[in-house]
Amino acid sequence: MTKLHRRDTFMALAGISAGVASLSATAAQAQATDMNDPDLNLEAYIRMRGDLTGKTVIERVDARTLGIVEHDVPKRLFGAIGIQVGRFRRVPEGFAYLFKYFSMTTDTLTGMPITRFNNPYTNVTNEIPGRGADNNTEVLLTTQGWRFAARPLTDAQRAAPKAPRPWQKVGDDLILTDTLISPPNYEKQPAFQQFTYSAPFRQATDRRRASVHSRFAGTGMEHWRPWMDIKDIEGSLCVHMVGTKVSGRNAFPAWLVEGALKADPKIFDPL
Repeated sequence: MTKLHRRDTFMALAGISAGVASLSATAAQAQATDMNDPDLNLEAYIRMRGDLTGKTVIERVDARTLGIVEHDVPKRLFGAIGIQVGRFRRVPEGFAYLFKYFSMTTDTLTGMPITRFNNPYTNVTNEIPGRGADNNTEVLLTTQGWRFAARPLTDAQRAAPKAPRPWQKVGDDLILTDTLISPPNYEKQPAFQQFTYSAPFRQATDRRRASVHSRFAGTGMEHWRPWMDIKDIEGSLCVHMVGTKVSGRNAFPAWLVEGALKADPKIFDPL
């Protein structure tokens, strides 16, 4: 092969490679999610939180609870470890999330389960009631950018304009914020919770993917729990939670798995 022919061949190959790279970039761009589009933003959230195909996903939730009283420093009270098993399905308003949940109260220092709590506000030792599994609880995630703990929606909620959940790209990660709104006196959820989810940006916004691995952190404000027997002290509980998707029961302590299976032998089964 002459030098001229070799040069022409190399240039042709280079042109082919550039064309392939251009097509790949165009295809990737076509699959990317516009995070300001409320519908695609919600899909990205479901991709991070669960699975768009409706597959059951297991999450581990670790929590720490503080007591908040005016003119007093926050007090570390107790922790918890929870198992959440759920799946998402499409509904006209967006997605419905059906889930089961089991948790056990823990000591804030050792992380081990406890059944009694030395209450620093009353100087009384409280018995912590055993908790059964919460089965078939459903919340609604809408394209208005909120998560509602009850259905049907009110007229005002239904009429709210579409809006994306707050998001930002930090380094290579997508950070997405989700807020839970509960109606007054709704016993199964606190009045307010806000969660932040994070995952690699390219994966979380890739519309070819049904699910990506993610982590989350959240904070909720609650009233005193009835078993704490606090009547004359105005205050609140601040619950901070962190968690992640996991592959199965091996992600949890053996004592938690044992307690969960006692409460619900089918807790790890697909929904």
